[in-house]
Amino acid sequence: MTFLNPSTSEKPINPTTKFLEWKSSKKCFQYYNKEKKENIEVKLPISFIPIKNVSSVTGYSDQLNSGIWSNEVEQTGKESLTIFAAKYSKAEDKKKSCVIAQGFYKDIKGDINSQGGKFTAVLYSILNKELIKFEFSGCSLSAWIEQGQALSQSPNLLSVETFEEKKKGSNKYFVPVFTSGKKLDEKQYAEAVIAGDSVGSYFKDMKKYQAQYTEAQEETSPEQELATEVFSEDAEDEAKGNLPF
Repeated sequence: MTFLNPSTSEKPINPTTKFLEWKSSKKCFQYYNKEKKENIEVKLPISFIPIKNVSSVTGYSDQLNSGIWSNEVEQTGKESLTIFAAKYSKAEDKKKSCVIAQGFYKDIKGDINSQGGKFTAVLYSILNKELIKFEFSGCSLSAWIEQGQALSQSPNLLSVETFEEKKKGSNKYFVPVFTSGKKLDEKQYAEAVIAGDSVGSYFKDMKKYQAQYTEAQEETSPEQELATEVFSEDAEDEAKGNLPF
């Protein structure tokens, strides 16, 4: 098995405080509060400062009874994704994170979908003076691609003030409606610059860390296959999306 020792490899800490996702049934965003061990709703309307767009994979594996997550990349056609799930270890009597797919998204899309994974657009943002990130997948991904993604490139606030009802067959669902808000003032712009530097440093350090992981994988025997146990010691938390890769 391939292991990276967290005490020596110094895994970078994601600078965000919350991971928000859209909940169609609740018509709002929500995040998981680790201390309270519960989901907290973030009601509309909200306005936030967009900082950085990246991509990842999230989802749920019925076979492993585990959440699915991955590293975040800026260019899916040029950067490799490593997809994780939590697998039960009989030897240690607990779940440990393992690699279930690896490669460019276009090459492993079928494997990801068959195991319950979904392409996810990630937006690092400032919301209520906190650096957070939104994860858009499923129905919210379409809304993000059609509306929000282009708007996030402008020097304006991005807002979600309401939702829109959609229908697929007999199923009704709700998606966020993204609109451009006011232009960033001087203070907001300064906050965005600081946040951008923080996120940029995190991604730079993360790429170095991932390179160490890839190098360690290449040193394993040719017979070793996915899934390979990796450096995470808390797969239960990571499967809930609280400890990003």
